[in-house]
Amino acid sequence: MRRPTFSLGDEMFGKVLVPLDGSKLAEEVLPYAVDLALRCQSRVVLMQVIPVAGSVPDAGHTGVTASTAERELRLEEERAQTYLDWTAKALRQRGVEVEGVLRRGLPAREIV
Repeated sequence: MRRPTFSLGDEMFGKVLVPLDGSKLAEEVLPYAVDLALRCQSRVVLMQVIPVAGSVPDAGHTGVTASTAERELRLEEERAQTYLDWTAKALRQRGVEVEGVLRRGLPAREIV
């Protein structure tokens, strides 16, 4: 992978938002976010959004009981939090200040 390069001029960024979904494609932005954060002395905010019924079309028509859906949602949140914690730890080891944010809802709305 080639090294990310930036030409920032006098611009500074307080936070660098990195939406993640657990995919390798989403993780490809991490070297750029680290480089930008280190250059600007910024904090990286790792965000993952867990879609819930009502935020995804037809998600409520699965025939799954509410208690089962809630249990599955909690398991998904635990997996996502573990992933965010692991990713944040890796960035901290590179000298970056990191915050992990986990939300429920429609990703497009929660990220913005």
